[in-house]
Amino acid sequence: MDEEIRRFIDESYEKAMKDTDLLTEDDLVRMLSLDPESEECAYLGSRAREIARVKVKNRAQVSTAFGIDYQPCAASCRYCSFGKEWHDRVCDKQSWNKQCKGAGCPYSPLRQA
Repeated sequence: MDEEIRRFIDESYEKAMKDTDLLTEDDLVRMLSLDPESEECAYLGSRAREIARVKVKNRAQVSTAFGIDYQPCAASCRYCSFGKEWHDRVCDKQSWNKQCKGAGCPYSPLRQA
């Protein structure tokens, strides 16, 4: 495994565990540029699952879907929150069960302005 990438992943893990720093756009681009079949990508996934296990007691799912949310997708697939049917239902924690989950939206997307 590339040691520079391992250090980068470990530093990102520490940021997430401390809740002190957000990942930057460059960090995300670097993660997205990893070969999905590589040892480094497998390591990134294992660290992400560890964060989910510790931070939210395994009540969250780590997925790797990224999208550019410039317009709703007409497909509205049941497994994807970027669909037109779900687009206006981006919810905060208080309204998630009532407005989103109750309406059948599969996930609550995290969107960055």
